[in-house]
Amino acid sequence: MSSRNNRKKKKISFPIVLIIILALACLIVAAVPRIREARHPDKASAAQPALFNNHSPRVIMADTSKQAHELCALTVKNGRLSAGEAEAAKKEAAKKKVQEVAGKLLAEKKKETAEPNDAELNSERYRIMGTPGVTEDQIVKLFKATAQYPAAQMAAGGAPTIEDFARIICEEASLEGVRPEVVFAQSMLETGWLRFGGDDSIAQYNFAGLGTVGDGNHGLVFPDVRTGIRAQVQHLKAYACEDNLNEACVDPRFDKVLRGSAPYVQWLGIQENPEGVGWAGAENYGSLIMKLIIKTRSM
Repeated sequence: MSSRNNRKKKKISFPIVLIIILALACLIVAAVPRIREARHPDKASAAQPALFNNHSPRVIMADTSKQAHELCALTVKNGRLSAGEAEAAKKEAAKKKVQEVAGKLLAEKKKETAEPNDAELNSERYRIMGTPGVTEDQIVKLFKATAQYPAAQMAAGGAPTIEDFARIICEEASLEGVRPEVVFAQSMLETGWLRFGGDDSIAQYNFAGLGTVGDGNHGLVFPDVRTGIRAQVQHLKAYACEDNLNEACVDPRFDKVLRGSAPYVQWLGIQENPEGVGWAGAENYGSLIMKLIIKTRSM
């Protein structure tokens, strides 16, 4: 009986041993990839993102701060970066992303304020704000070719020559980011090339009809040429954009303007403005200014 029982036990144990061997084999096969990954983290599966370049294992290759956070967590887990180094790398990646976005915004801003080209001159939208499209010399040349400068009257206001007047226009326009050719052309249109003759007199140094309502009512009075030009520049800026002034406000009517309602010269005329507002009610007011701008640029 004893011999039979032993044989039965041997027969019963053999399948169990086989099952155990197969189970161990499966465990070993499943563990091999993990062991390789632990020994060679750089050779992880293709689905895992690259953690660093070949030159510096501490450089995180990330496009966004979210991705940087995930990659930093993986590098810490794999023992390639300390927690402090990972946090610094994450901040650096976020900083780079901010710089990238800021660079794009700056490029767009430069595009908006770039020097006007022929396409803009011939379009129906000539920006009031932007880099100068003319020089002082071009302003002087056009004025001398068109009219006689009233030196005696203008000298009392601090601009004895046309060169002084052109310089003041360019300086004041530059302070607020307004294109000087817009200031010059508008002042020539409004004053009849500094001859005045309307409700305002030259002694008011009001070169854009600010506050003038017609029927003999005089407009605003300014102490000198520079202040009058500054007020005109500020009023143009009020129509052109919603940015704050860079200089102290000398335009009493600055707050009466619907800010940003006329970013283009052509929209300064109420009749041509989509908002139904503007600097003047005369038909084609902005187009008349544009004609003088184009003429100034041709000098």
